[in-house]
Amino acid sequence: MKKLFLFVLILNLLVSCGTEVNPYFGYKSIGYNKKLSKATWRSYNTEQKSGEWIKKDLVWVYIVSFNKSGNIIEASSYDENSKLKSVEKLVYLKDERVKSSFYNADGELTGERIFELESKNKYNYKDLNKEDTLSGYVIFSNNYEKESRLSQEYKFDSERAILEYESLTEGKSRYQKFYDEDQKLVYETRNEFLEFNTHGDWIKAMRFDEGVDGSVEHLIIREFEYLD
Repeated sequence: MKKLFLFVLILNLLVSCGTEVNPYFGYKSIGYNKKLSKATWRSYNTEQKSGEWIKKDLVWVYIVSFNKSGNIIEASSYDENSKLKSVEKLVYLKDERVKSSFYNADGELTGERIFELESKNKYNYKDLNKEDTLSGYVIFSNNYEKESRLSQEYKFDSERAILEYESLTEGKSRYQKFYDEDQKLVYETRNEFLEFNTHGDWIKAMRFDEGVDGSVEHLIIREFEYLD
């Protein structure tokens, strides 16, 4: 009986260590206030009438799924006809490592990446289709008291670390910026949150995409399935 109890205790400890909310991939770090099993984003063309943004044709759908501990496990993208375009699946390994696998609409593997936690706010990552060298890293900083989250992704080009992407989320807005190899800003998105639910998660936002080809506006609607 003691051996059985010890085995169950060790098993529970192992499961607990492997399923705690991840510092970068967990629901709170990503930007949700309450544990959830699924979040669905729908983007629509829009126009403004009488000071209000009107929902028009569907542009894309993005669905994010979480496990019971609040870690993201899958992210799927769909086109304007709700047809699957791509899927990313995440598996949480030992030693704070996370494996991310990418698939196309036919279920074919298109790429894999391993993230390894270096410090409390930095992940190194390797693209598994390349040599066994560091491909880049992610730096993130979450200030929950001020409702802000900042993340930056760098890739290595020869011996240089190049900033590719950065995202800043605050209580009422979000900014995403993309850079080229010369560190020139080439694309930017800005979200203005319009409505929130009772948990403080935004459910309606305006997204402004700005780049060399001009600016495009979309109305984003989010739906949630929360864990009890």
